[in-house]
Amino acid sequence: MINCDIIKDMLPLYADGAVSSASCDMIQKHLMKCQNCRKAYALYRKNLRSGKTVELLPKETAYPYAGVVKKIRLAKAAEHAVALGLAVTAVIGIVSAVKNKTIVKRTIK
Repeated sequence: MINCDIIKDMLPLYADGAVSSASCDMIQKHLMKCQNCRKAYALYRKNLRSGKTVELLPKETAYPYAGVVKKIRLAKAAEHAVALGLAVTAVIGIVSAVKNKTIVKRTIK
C-alpha cells in the first residue's frame, strides 16, 4: 500500500483533476482502503467548497510547492472572472445594439 503522506500530497491535484489516469486510479484505490485518507480528502473538499484552507500534512512535511499550486488556482479563477466579464459585456452590447436598432440589416443580392 502506498504511503499516506504521498496520497495526501496528491489530494489537491486529484481534487482539481490534475493527475494522470494512472495516479487517479492509484489514489482511488488507496482511498477505498484507507479511512484516514478518505477523511482527509472529505475535509479538503469541504473546506475547498467553503473557501477555507486545510493542512493535509503537518507543516514540516507539507508539499513544498503548495504556494505554486495556490497561485495557479488563483490565476485560473482570475481567468474565469475575466472571461465572464467579457461575456457579460458582449451580451450587454448586443442587447443594447438590438434595442437601439443600431445593427443594420444587410440583404444579399
